[in-house]
Amino acid sequence: MNHKTVVFNEAKMNFDGNLDFSVLSSEVVTYSDTTPDQFLERVADAEILVTKEMPVSREQIAAILWRSAGSPSADGGQNFADESDISAYAGQAVDWARANGIVNGVNGNRFLPQSNTTRAQVAMILCNYLTMAAAEEPEQPTGAPRILVAYFSATGNTERVANTIAEVTGGDLFEITPADPYKEPLLSPSGSCNLSHCRHQDALHSSCRKQPSLVLPSPTPRVQD
Repeated sequence: MNHKTVVFNEAKMNFDGNLDFSVLSSEVVTYSDTTPDQFLERVADAEILVTKEMPVSREQIAAILWRSAGSPSADGGQNFADESDISAYAGQAVDWARANGIVNGVNGNRFLPQSNTTRAQVAMILCNYLTMAAAEEPEQPTGAPRILVAYFSATGNTERVANTIAEVTGGDLFEITPADPYKEPLLSPSGSCNLSHCRHQDALHSSCRKQPSLVLPSPTPRVQD
């Protein structure tokens, strides 16, 4: 465990003080507040990132993966329609990510560099990155360290992503189960978030956000003459 772990929004992650991040690695650095300008500097030499309620822009995730790959050079190729909106620090990273099929544009050949990356986009980008990395890496000799894909999933979404990553990387799949089994479904039949389940959702205290629901009054019976 000679990796470095960086924890963002530590106060929100560990609101009750019961999380021990040292189980992740021997070196743990925590931050309560991080500006966009500080973000890339703080993740530069980290192997494990832990965060909660902290958005990451599309150009930031491209830069993170580009630096993780060793900051390789890349042909600029065809520019996005909003190429001028890409920050200087991320220009080469976006070129590399596009050239390797890691990120793609949206409608109108736009990249939307400052737009927040959605959960679905992160899953697809990471899958593309791992597929590229697996194709470039030579076959590991016998006895080399294996890849472990550990996950926990209440509704099955994370399980599907974990299965894809394990299939692409050839890693071993391991499901993390809570000490206290989920006693209620994560979502109610109406699709609203079940707040009583939040304390059981995951090991890092992911919290649900209550969604408003519309309740229609029962129709009043009409008496005919």
